Amino acid sequence: MIIEVYEDSVEKLHAIDPENPNRLVDFAWNETHTSYDPNNTQIAVRLAMDQGATINENSYPNSFYPAPHVPTLDEAKTNKRNAIDARTQELIFAGCPYNEKLFSLQTNDQNTWNAIAIGLSIQIIEPPISCVTMTGERVILETKEEFLAMYQYGLGYVAAILEGGRVIKDAVNLCQTVEEVQNVSDPR
Repeated sequence: MIIEVYEDSVEKLHAIDPENPNRLVDFAWNETHTSYDPNNTQIAVRLAMDQGATINENSYPNSFYPAPHVPTLDEAKTNKRNAIDARTQELIFAGCPYNEKLFSLQTNDQNTWNAIAIGLSIQIIEPPISCVTMTGERVILETKEEFLAMYQYGLGYVAAILEGGRVIKDAVNLCQTVEEVQNVSDPR
């Protein structure tokens, strides 16, 4: 049975079975409640559902608040993995601290660093190399070795952040319940 739920007064909730329009089901409010309370509506609707009814939520939009969506295990895992990926990106894009300066790791900056490293390795770029910190300070790296040390540190820094995210996502993948997924934290 699918029932349409509507409020006739503050004292009574009605349900109509569209398959049998002559059938009107009343759910009386708890007598101790003298004013309208949407929680009472929820209680009455749940009573109807306990009796096998399926509620057409669109029929009672103003005061029937359906129970919040409870994610399936797969949905919970997907949501948690997406949150971990977002945190990973946030940490990478926050920059890489090196020699008491903070260098950008935005995608275009990573691409520039990669291009400089390749250019140095095939000798189409010569030192000194000019880099800009996230605060706009220009840093001059006088030798190929200075740049490559910073570049390697940056690669390791990104790899550590990615690895941390992978370990947390592996823990999520091992979860057997939604509650376990919710209890997985990202301490980074």
